[in-house]
Amino acid sequence: MELTALLGNETIQQRLRNAQAKGQLSHCYLLCGPTGSGKHTLARYITAMMECTGAQKPCGRCPQCHKILTGAHPDVITVDEPDKVTIPVKLVREACADLYVRPNEGQKKIYVFPRAQALNPQGQNALLKCIEEPPPYGAFLLLCEHAEQLLPTIRSRCVELALAPLPEALQARCFFAFGSAEEHFKYRPAVMAAYPKGQFPVFEGYDHMQYQIRDPEGFAAMLISVMETGKLPELPVLRREEP
Repeated sequence: MELTALLGNETIQQRLRNAQAKGQLSHCYLLCGPTGSGKHTLARYITAMMECTGAQKPCGRCPQCHKILTGAHPDVITVDEPDKVTIPVKLVREACADLYVRPNEGQKKIYVFPRAQALNPQGQNALLKCIEEPPPYGAFLLLCEHAEQLLPTIRSRCVELALAPLPEALQARCFFAFGSAEEHFKYRPAVMAAYPKGQFPVFEGYDHMQYQIRDPEGFAAMLISVMETGKLPELPVLRREEP
């Protein structure tokens, strides 16, 4: 299991490797960047780094890593209500209260906010108290497009990782199996509309842009099917080959 699955952003990859090697992973990361830059992929890798029981973290093989990659880890908690524009303050307070219940099986108890920008000032202030003085096992991952969407007091308590858009050379690789870039982007919204949260159910947390690049032929076939039938076909599952 390598950070190279996070396409581009080599500086962030090296920064995390160095922190992990020194045992200095932060308890709170702010992951910001445009759609398709890999925020959700990076969040899964950080949680795996924190929970992994293998010798080389994250190993991708231990029970902790497997549960994280399949979205089944009891100590990785997503804090969100996607149907609501603003995350209810009550939800944040419940997460903060839950923080003081020790982890079920992991070394850490990690709270992921996939739409941190949807926290209003009251919700952010409620979260701030937890971020400032968490128990030793507490950790937080806040995801948003722009760091400026969060209060300065929140940002000052986080290690900010700003993801850049994928380089054009990498993006171009997803077009060779399907017409022009214009055609590609014309029909992609029809595919993405089937997933309001913007996530494809594919292995190891690939988002749609990374799926395109890892399996451009499969993605192209899916686009064609959507155009012809108006329905989303069963998605292939990307599996990494064992070394």
